[in-house]
Amino acid sequence: MRRTGVDVTEHVSNFARALAVTALARTGAVRGRTTARYRPALGALAPQLLAAAVLLAACNVDHGELPPVSNPSEGVFAGVVQDEEGQPVAGALVSVDGIEAEAPTDGKGRFVVRAPELATGGSGGGATAFAAVAGGSGPPREVAVLAPGFDTHLSGLRVREGERAVVQIARSRVEFELEVTTPSGRRLHLVRRGCNAPALRLQGWLRRRARPSARLDVVIAIDRSGSTGRPAFDLDGDGEPDSVLAAEIEAARCFVGRLDARTARVAVVAFGDAAEVVVPFTRDLAAVDAALAALGEPAGGTNYEAAFVAARQLFQALAEADDLADRAHEPGGGRAGPPQRGVVFLSDGIPTAHGVPRDVSDSNLSQSREDREAAIRSARELGEATAAELHAWSIVSLDDTNRKRTTLPHCVAAAGGGSYHELHAAEELPAALCADALLPPLVLRARNRTTGRPARAAVLGPGGRFAVELELAWSAGVPLDNEIVLELEITAGRHRRTVERTVRVRALEEDAYLALDAESAFDEQLASEPPAELGALQRPEGGPLANDRLFRWLGAEFADARVLHGSAGIVAVGGGGDALVSLRVDAVARQGCVDGDLGVLTFDPAAPPRDAAEALAGLDAQSVLWHTAEWEGGGCTDASLPAGAWSRELEVPRGHAVVFFFLPGRTLADYQADPEAGPPPLFSLPELNPGGFAQAIALRSTRGRTGAGDRDTVLAPGPGLVMCFEDRPAAEGAEGEWDFNDLVLYVRGTVAPLVRTVGCGR
Repeated sequence: MRRTGVDVTEHVSNFARALAVTALARTGAVRGRTTARYRPALGALAPQLLAAAVLLAACNVDHGELPPVSNPSEGVFAGVVQDEEGQPVAGALVSVDGIEAEAPTDGKGRFVVRAPELATGGSGGGATAFAAVAGGSGPPREVAVLAPGFDTHLSGLRVREGERAVVQIARSRVEFELEVTTPSGRRLHLVRRGCNAPALRLQGWLRRRARPSARLDVVIAIDRSGSTGRPAFDLDGDGEPDSVLAAEIEAARCFVGRLDARTARVAVVAFGDAAEVVVPFTRDLAAVDAALAALGEPAGGTNYEAAFVAARQLFQALAEADDLADRAHEPGGGRAGPPQRGVVFLSDGIPTAHGVPRDVSDSNLSQSREDREAAIRSARELGEATAAELHAWSIVSLDDTNRKRTTLPHCVAAAGGGSYHELHAAEELPAALCADALLPPLVLRARNRTTGRPARAAVLGPGGRFAVELELAWSAGVPLDNEIVLELEITAGRHRRTVERTVRVRALEEDAYLALDAESAFDEQLASEPPAELGALQRPEGGPLANDRLFRWLGAEFADARVLHGSAGIVAVGGGGDALVSLRVDAVARQGCVDGDLGVLTFDPAAPPRDAAEALAGLDAQSVLWHTAEWEGGGCTDASLPAGAWSRELEVPRGHAVVFFFLPGRTLADYQADPEAGPPPLFSLPELNPGGFAQAIALRSTRGRTGAGDRDTVLAPGPGLVMCFEDRPAAEGAEGEWDFNDLVLYVRGTVAPLVRTVGCGR
């Protein structure tokens, strides 16, 4: 299944399908794929993700033009691949005991595997027999099928002479979603003076319903055996082909270079006769890149089994560490869902003996049967124990004489619930591993329905993250709505379907916005209903909140509050020519079980911080408002804090942005000493958070805070801004979370919404 170049403007990886827990849950010959640890999150999907059984067809079954019959004595395995409705599946790759089909299935789903290694007699030798002998005895062979748009399939099968196998595979039914993180809501964007082609960058995630987490843990397993010293293709343009190992390293470095350290952790395993953990799991992607660059020279045999065992142990150790961190982070609270787990397996696809010597009578085989069975078994155990999917890539060398490979990467990929690809040229890297080493492609299209123009560009990041750039429509002095449509085209066999997501963005000239007063600026961002009357308040990225405690507070104490769409950042505008603007911050409630420093940072909107580390680097203790453990009545309770009991006055430079931050379970000094030693900081500005997710909802109240149940008594007059924080990283996909009631603040003073200025294109 060779992968060729793809136009990046229409290329987004099929993250939802290929990294989905395909749950090859089998009975009998089709064995279980999920464990009890992961079944709860997949319960609704499990019946739909069952791999179909393998049927044996009699000679009189009508499949149009019949393929040849199987002849075990000559090493011929033949049949048809169908979907659940009995329709042929074209383009499926079939293997038996690691022997690849001569070609993918044709337009009628037909395949033939011819290999003397599979024969029950003659040159193949009885040790590798795959067919049943008289009476139905004899070991079943491993049959693997990979097809785009279908669940990966692996099962045991016996075939008699003269039979044709009909392999039925299940179409993938995992639901896809396009989740836009920025801009969120009806975000207002400003157009600079003199810009005739304002360009908006829209970012988000391609998701599956069964996997809400944005976190990604990846083990990169690199074949360093002697055969990877063979020439592959020219990587550096000097006219000389570089080695397979050099191509593997380049591919791995390219993949790591596209990851986001805020949401991804990477480990590296190199294997030959044995496996070596080169880098344990880390977010330090620079250290991973350096280790890959210094990986060493090719040597020894090829021990797939050791690589898969090492990957499994790495995932299990990381899961145990995460469990301990979760318990320390929020005892009794919501637990983070498991991250998405994947293995990027890089090899030349030519394994050699590393344990049991091979049978020299096996033509073209370089491994013993015991070795290849151990590799397939360990690949399956990796998936069953960790829910990690194995995605295998073969770097095909120029001297590729051994096409009858054993324990093929595509066979162990099927056992591991992932995918298989081949790379034949350096030009294929940009559309393959550099884009997303984990999946085959989907097609993402974007257009601005208001202008009628398609996206200028699209960028794909590993883990399903995407970004598109579109030109905005605008009108002088008047806010203009743009309707942006994202379309994801999913191909499943002969069928195509489309998932659509619409985002609305307002564009306004910068000069026109600066001429507005504060109230008018807020009016441009307000929703029409108070949250207390909404049927289900939506979290900023879509999806309902976990409970209604926030509704009760807002309805009882901020009855006139209106949702402020977009970023929860604000700008101090003040009045007249004052250089400083006075703000008052009151603590309203604390429902989260996590203590930590809660503070504020200010910056010039024209030069915002690029990331969390830069945002917090220059702050000191004066930037911390409270360590939340100080608040009386704190902890996990539904009670509000007394009005005015916890209050701070701030002086902010006029025109500067004001953003709140929270350090779960940490102090600012702790974070600055060792940023990686604990949970990440969370901000009211989404761009600074892991994955770009919003951690706060902002609401505008004109009247202000009233007594609980007593709307006639104003305890803290308005107008003001209600800030509702979620204390768990949204990128973790925490179970039982999304309540946004962990920390609630009330901000008073003359402020306006922080509005970003869009870029200007051609």
